[in-house]
Amino acid sequence: MARRGHLRPSAAGRTVNGLVEDARRALTEADCATRGLHEDLRGVHQALDGLGHDPSTTLLSAPTAPFER
Repeated sequence: MARRGHLRPSAAGRTVNGLVEDARRALTEADCATRGLHEDLRGVHQALDGLGHDPSTTLLSAPTAPFER
């Protein structure tokens, strides 16, 4: 018989398997979300290219203070 607060081996195995399945499902959902974001960003880049955006020009290359012009 299992001690109080402890699971029997078969119950522990089912719990671990459930956790593994939950983790696998979460990773699959995260992968799908990441792919969706990647596709969205690709669309943004294509739209910017269509507007004549120069990807070498970023906010980081802009002057940070008025005297740096």
